[in-house]
Amino acid sequence: MNFEDLNSYDVIDDGKIEYLLSLLRTSGLSNEIKEDLTNELETFDITPERYDELNKIIFNSQLDAINSGFNYTQTDINRKLKKEI
Repeated sequence: MNFEDLNSYDVIDDGKIEYLLSLLRTSGLSNEIKEDLTNELETFDITPERYDELNKIIFNSQLDAINSGFNYTQTDINRKLKKEI
């Protein structure tokens, strides 16, 4: 592989992958799915298309901090109120 090949292969940067890993920890997905996705993300070899797909899945599976009894912020309260009103 030479440097010209590297430009044609898009990979998501490590910071975005770390963000998805942190979201994954607070998601409501089953432990098996969390483990599979963690293993996939920890390869740090994710294409932009796969990143977008995983981002939607993981973001939409986040637990409600208020109902789950986790620490929550004013932003969490505002989001919950907007969603329920």
